[in-house]
Amino acid sequence: MIMARTDAIANEGLDSALGRAVSYVEAGADAIFAEPITEIEDYKKFSENLNVPILANITEFGKTPLFSKED
Repeated sequence: MIMARTDAIANEGLDSALGRAVSYVEAGADAIFAEPITEIEDYKKFSENLNVPILANITEFGKTPLFSKED
């Protein structure tokens, strides 16, 4: 499995990071790690535009908040 990571959100914004993720998947990535996504709606945007798993980096000291199961 190849997981491609983008940290472009912090400097270039969500749309740029999503564009990179699309390119990574087109190049053969099996999953995407987009860091740091802080809003559930942003995860939904990635999910709607990509047909691969998206890693949510939800850790004690991470920037992604703890989303609920309902989210």
